This record gives sequence, C-alpha cells and structure tokens, in this order.
Amino acid sequence: MPFQEEKSKKTVEPDSRQPLISILVPVYNAVEFLPDCMKSIFDQTHRNLEIILINDGSTDESGELCEMYGRSDSRVKVIHQENAGWCAARNAALDIATGEWIGLVDSDDTIEPQMFKLLLAAAIEHKKQISSCGYTEYLQDGDAVTYVYPQMPSVMDAMQYSSYRYYSISPGLYWCKIYHNSLFKGTKAVRFDPKCRQSGDWLFEAQIILAADGTAYIPQALYNYYRREGSITISPLTEKNLTKLYAFERMIEVFKPTLPKIADRIKFKYAQAVVEFIWRALASGKQSYEFLPMLRKKAKQHARDYLSDNEPGLKKKALYIAAIICPKPVYKFRSFRKRLRMRFKKNG
Repeated sequence: MPFQEEKSKKTVEPDSRQPLISILVPVYNAVEFLPDCMKSIFDQTHRNLEIILINDGSTDESGELCEMYGRSDSRVKVIHQENAGWCAARNAALDIATGEWIGLVDSDDTIEPQMFKLLLAAAIEHKKQISSCGYTEYLQDGDAVTYVYPQMPSVMDAMQYSSYRYYSISPGLYWCKIYHNSLFKGTKAVRFDPKCRQSGDWLFEAQIILAADGTAYIPQALYNYYRREGSITISPLTEKNLTKLYAFERMIEVFKPTLPKIADRIKFKYAQAVVEFIWRALASGKQSYEFLPMLRKKAKQHARDYLSDNEPGLKKKALYIAAIICPKPVYKFRSFRKRLRMRFKKNG
C-alpha cells in the first residue's frame, strides 16, 4: 500500500472561540494525491475543523486511505457511496456537515496554512455569507500562474462579482471560498446538481452568489489548483461532456430574472461551448459524429448570441458560421494547413 497508517488516533482539541468549519473533500481514485491534500488541511492554523471525506466509488485504495484518516484523526468523518459524480458526493457531505461555515477542497489540490483562518476573518469583518481568495494554478508542464486581483473590491454584491467573473477575470470557483451554512438550509437551500457531470461548479456558483448577501475578497493566493487532465481536445465526446450545455442552460434560467445582463453573457458562453464541441467532435473522429446534428442546430439557435458579442474577432465569428454551415470541409482544410505549417517549420 502507498500509505502507512498512524498507530493511534489523534484528538485535536478545538478552540471554542473559533467557529467550526466543515471541509468537504470528494475522493475518486485519488490515492496518489490525497496525502498532500490532507496534510495541507491538517496544517491549517484554524484548528476547529470537521473534515468530511466522500469516497465516490473509488476503484483504487482511496477508500482505505479515507478510513485510515478517519481512524487517525478525530476530526475526520468518512462517507462511502457508489460512484455518482462529484456533485452528488458533495451533496452527501452537505447533508451531514455541522460546521457554521463550509469549505470545499478537491482531493488533488492543496491549500495554504492560513487559508481558512483568513477567509473566515474576512467573512466576519465584512459580515458576508461568502468569502473568497486568490489561487495559484499549476500546469502540467510545471509552470504556475497566480490569479490575484487587487482591483477587485473587498466586498461585492452579486452583480459586481458576476461582472468580474463572466466579463473580465477568473476569481476561482467553489474551492477558494467559504460559505455560511445558512446558504445550504431551508426551502431555498443551494445544492450541486447531480445531472451536471461537467461544469456543475459553474451552475453552483451562479446559484449561491445570487442566494448570498455578498462576497468578501482577499487578494492573496491561498489555494493551489492543479491541472491534471489529459488531452481532452481530441478525446471522444460523451453525454457526460455535453452536460456542460445543460449547466449553462440552467445558469441562464438562474440569472435571467434578476441579472439579465449576466444571463445574456452566459448565452454567449453557451454558444462558445457549442462550437468548441463541434470542432472537438470532428477532431476526435467518427465516434463523435453522432452529436454533430444536435450541436449544429444549437449553434444556429444561438448564433445571434455569439455574433453580436464584442469578444470574438471576425475570424472567430467566421469560424462560428462555418461550424453551422460546413464544419467538416472547414475542419479538414484547417487540419491540412496546420500540417503544412508544421512540415515547413520542421524543414526550416
């Protein structure tokens, strides 16, 4: 086994002056990464923690590793469930979380020692139900990019935050925030949508930003986000991938009544995602061609949303039209031109 169990269970004495923070960590085949993640959580300077590990039907030794942590630290609770996706896993943890505040950490990421202490302090100081911070993204090639935005106000309402989020910068998603537990209770409780096997985090953020009384922001990189996916641009499309479009459709519904400007922006994002799926279907081969009629139809329906936006240039708008009218010939031409360029570059 790639881990060793500690012989005795640790009892961490909580500081009664500190609010309890529940940290939810979904786990799926993460035996390689979970130890670093858990170490970063155990190293938090805010000690009054409830750590909930959700083993989402792992096929490796992740479940045993979760149990080991449950036996070795009194703050750790473990849930085992059949594989249902990370949205369902987080919902299961939300159902049993007892903390006044909720944090969400991915099992293959890490957090800085003061993250939850500083997030909590900002939330309390500004009396807001959400507190957010910057983050560092570690790329597969070893490079790292830090996302911290001093220009963002220390306190934002839903419109301010959403304008930054969808028009200009990337302030991070659920993983660099804490939420007051009142947002997850009552008849209007926010939950992750299990139908979203992709981009459910975008939908969750839209719903909870609108439900909260505002967001506090700390311009410090306190979360470490690791990109570990393979080459998704050429892998075959699946129904799971296409749930991203469902997430965007729900986001449009969520924003339209109170923030119609943001809803219009999501319509552009939706159209952008559709055309990206068209090119990906063509790149991944005939096994994805079955989705092309549906995707071309959606691209046509949302053409106005894309073509009227100022973000894409004329070239991208022309490619969008081509994706509707004649995607296969255009894709073949672009691929041929790319191969020619690579050949000329190789030959010097």
